[in-house]
Amino acid sequence: MDRAKIAVLAAAFSGLALQGQVQNRPQDWMTWDGSQIAVVRSGEARKLVLESPGHEGSGAKVLEGPEGTTLLEYKDHAAWASVRDVRHGTPAMYLYRSLDFKTWEVNATYSGDQGRARSIHHLDGKRYLLVSNPRFFTLGKRMSPYAIAEINEKGYLAITELVDLGLREPLVKASVSPGKAEASGEFNSKYIALLAMVLTTSPLRYPGGLALVARRPGYIWLLDDRTGAVTRCVKVFPGVSEEKLGPPHELEWGLLGCQPRPDGHLLIASREEAAVLTGMEAHPRNKHLSQLDNEHQQRVNVAQDQASISHWPTVLWWDLDPVSGKVTPEPAPQNVPHELLDLRSFQDFRFRFDIRGNLLVN
Repeated sequence: MDRAKIAVLAAAFSGLALQGQVQNRPQDWMTWDGSQIAVVRSGEARKLVLESPGHEGSGAKVLEGPEGTTLLEYKDHAAWASVRDVRHGTPAMYLYRSLDFKTWEVNATYSGDQGRARSIHHLDGKRYLLVSNPRFFTLGKRMSPYAIAEINEKGYLAITELVDLGLREPLVKASVSPGKAEASGEFNSKYIALLAMVLTTSPLRYPGGLALVARRPGYIWLLDDRTGAVTRCVKVFPGVSEEKLGPPHELEWGLLGCQPRPDGHLLIASREEAAVLTGMEAHPRNKHLSQLDNEHQQRVNVAQDQASISHWPTVLWWDLDPVSGKVTPEPAPQNVPHELLDLRSFQDFRFRFDIRGNLLVN
């Protein structure tokens, strides 16, 4: 199997992963920088908003990403943009930096010869975290969606190690065919509940680290922002063991959102664990790609989605301390819905903080 087929395999697995599950909308990306917050609103991937005391709302600073931007973020008092090579159509990915929040300069370049990147994240020092598209990163005979790279003597980012999520089996199965130097790979179907994280989710930044959030099973990997190494894996739902991340188990969508708090902790909103573990069995659905044109099945799916929400409407809130890894339940914030009223309220649920630390929901 050659590497060109990986994207096709990923699309097929995506259809399986969507079978029977309903998802809520992507969250706004945000992070804290002292008394400032940086926000990239959902649906506005090329616009970074920087709010500070006295400069919020229409008075906030706004920075547009360069052409080809796939991701914007903020770190170390600077804006960062992952940018595709749209002019020449090569697999190269550039990391741009803006120190003055006005102009951009290239900080690092990844040629794409060890797998395709969809984003680059600056770590402390000379190291960078790479996040792949479906053509995963290769190092020797191993493959992964996440890699650590350093700038080599030619001035390009070169992968030095793959990020180990600590699973019992590799997240990507790699093999080398006779007569071929490159490894080829496919996503490990035993971890199909993690596929949405791998293909679509961007790392969340908090002081001292990054978080890879798998919202379907409620797994959160915390990474050191100096080395990119995984410091711990946190399970919001203790009953969702590693064995339940793939067939024959089907998990309902678990996390409604996760955002960094002003104190460096993470605030998490979720559904009930019982909904995650038993929702698909109690209210069966079929959302395989083959059913997209089946109008009757689509009506059944919507009715069963709604039935699941009605069965388990409660919104739970949690505090995650990244240092200890402890997840603590906490009361629902004031003036925030305690329950999901219907399917639309689930799909539209999102939250973030404003510059004063107040919670904004939807």
